[in-house]
Amino acid sequence: MAKAKTENKEEKKYSKMYLGPTVGKYGLQNGSVIIGDVKILYESAIKEIPELENLFVNVDKDLALKKGAIFQKGTNENFYYSKVIEKLTGGK
Repeated sequence: MAKAKTENKEEKKYSKMYLGPTVGKYGLQNGSVIIGDVKILYESAIKEIPELENLFVNVDKDLALKKGAIFQKGTNENFYYSKVIEKLTGGK
């Protein structure tokens, strides 16, 4: 009887790119690539502006689509981007 192979399936780990507006207070700049756990590295920023978490996207084959979606009304990316801008400008 053949021994069944057990594969160690590790979750693919991607670098993340921040697609939101620049937030100098937290050192966030649009287009920055982050290697590591975003939730830990930017914990205080995400705590203050929870929508930021949705603007860190995987650097993968869909990156260009997600970057373009930031400026397309009706997309999740545009919604979160707009919410962050709104919070940064005090709703103006």
